[in-house]
Amino acid sequence: MTHDSPPPSSPSPRVSRARRRRERRNIVPDSAEGRAAMLKTLVRRADPTYELFLYALLSGAIIGAGYLINSEAVLLLGILAAPLMTPWAGMTLAAASGSAKFFFRTLAALLIAGLIVFGTSALAGLSARVWTPPAYTQLYTHARLWWADLAVLAISAMVLIVSFVRSEKKPTLPSVMLAYEFFLPLGAAGFALASGTPDIFPQGTLVFIVHLFWSALFGILALFLLKLRPLTFMGIFVTFFLIIGFVLILFVLMKPET
Repeated sequence: MTHDSPPPSSPSPRVSRARRRRERRNIVPDSAEGRAAMLKTLVRRADPTYELFLYALLSGAIIGAGYLINSEAVLLLGILAAPLMTPWAGMTLAAASGSAKFFFRTLAALLIAGLIVFGTSALAGLSARVWTPPAYTQLYTHARLWWADLAVLAISAMVLIVSFVRSEKKPTLPSVMLAYEFFLPLGAAGFALASGTPDIFPQGTLVFIVHLFWSALFGILALFLLKLRPLTFMGIFVTFFLIIGFVLILFVLMKPET
């Protein structure tokens, strides 16, 4: 007499859902090899394209117009037209993975996009020599270093990195906040240089550099929290360089005038 063995029981829906939740939480591999492979995949996703420069041109033109008519609403429109800041995420990831070539490639792409915003805003500044608005309140506001901006920038940088690592969706909101903190000081510097407004050009440029260093620091901090720590000497060196550079530039900005 034979007895049929019962069919294997399938996992309950509750167990399957719990397993899927654990897999989502453990999106970063535990092994060093797995983390290195994941970083390479993320770096490829952050590769800069021509859209970065095209949208930087559009954004810079609108930002320059916003400074020309002293309109905060137009400035915000210019930020909404800004490119997605995934190359910034790529720069931060390249620093952690130790990919020197990709780090300088994404950094160069960001700086070129910044120069485009600077140059198009400068064109608007040239027209200000003919037609001058009643005040330049927006210009002075965005060319200064504010602690509230640093706090928003830190949160936005960490959210962008976490969103970029955990999902393939575009991190639009944190990208807009980073563009706000990067491009408005640069636009103010370009506009002021061309229009002859005193004390704005060097200040706005230094504020942009501080914001870039500050955001990179918190981007790397987010990678630490995700267990994507610098894997090579280059990654550790870049982290140390960002800390020292931020402190030095902050000291220059905070130094009282004599």
